[in-house]
Amino acid sequence: MKKGVLLTLVGLGMLIFDGTVEPVFGIQVTSGFRFPVGVLAMVVGGLFAVSARLAMVSAEISTHELSLWGGALEEATPRILELSEQSLTTAYIVETLEAETGIPQHVLVRYMYALNQHVRAATEAERAEERRKLS
Repeated sequence: MKKGVLLTLVGLGMLIFDGTVEPVFGIQVTSGFRFPVGVLAMVVGGLFAVSARLAMVSAEISTHELSLWGGALEEATPRILELSEQSLTTAYIVETLEAETGIPQHVLVRYMYALNQHVRAATEAERAEERRKLS
């Protein structure tokens, strides 16, 4: 998402520069037409942002999946953490846990994503608390 926003801003900056100072960021297509690269950068940046947003939405575990697999996921959490600490790939962890628990791979991936978000948020909260104590 950040790359998409950054690329869009860079493209906007290129267009503003081309319009106000001197048309530098362009590709000469014909003798009378110069394609502004800033437009391309903005389009690609927008597509990156949309793609990242779709990936984030599809990676969230649904309440239906939690109701079906919540107990099994809770029991599998220590094993997920154990395998993650060994720096194994997500694919290996998911395949191993599917064989051990019977939880579908797409549910495991979404749960691992949610677990990762939870751990990151907790870590960030701890860091913020330490900064407050130091000030």
